[in-house]
Amino acid sequence: GIAGREVGVPIDTPDHLPTLLGLAGIPMPQHLEGRDWSPLIRGEEEESGEEAALLIMAAEFTELRQNGMKAYRGLRTPRYTYVRTREAPWLFYDNLEDPYQKHNLIAEPTAVGIREELDERLSNRLALLNDEFEEGWTLIERAGLTHYKEVTMPLERQWVDPWASA
Repeated sequence: GIAGREVGVPIDTPDHLPTLLGLAGIPMPQHLEGRDWSPLIRGEEEESGEEAALLIMAAEFTELRQNGMKAYRGLRTPRYTYVRTREAPWLFYDNLEDPYQKHNLIAEPTAVGIREELDERLSNRLALLNDEFEEGWTLIERAGLTHYKEVTMPLERQWVDPWASA
């Protein structure tokens, strides 16, 4: 049998199918999005340290809308989680020092350098995907989803951002 292997790379949801196909020895169809991480899992490749999962909430609907949160884009590396809204950086965590993400470092002067580096990496990743981080409502309209209750329901409660006081 094959021994288990721990891989510290945060794998994106679009990577699941390509990776499973790779592990099964099945070629990945051209139209699939995502990366095949099976060579890393099998030990045929090593982590580069540049791996990062892309975090996307493309539009404000359902719980985001109900709770007054905004659409976001972010990166999760083995060490850090960085997230921004269209307006500004929002969340920044050191996943090793703060695995439960209780201490938002977004305003910490000592975190500026790595935060800016992650912001640049995020911008580059979005550019590769042609993601212009458009307004959520624009995406909802383009997709023809304006009739869904989740995007039009009235707000029932005032939400307080738990990260604002962190």
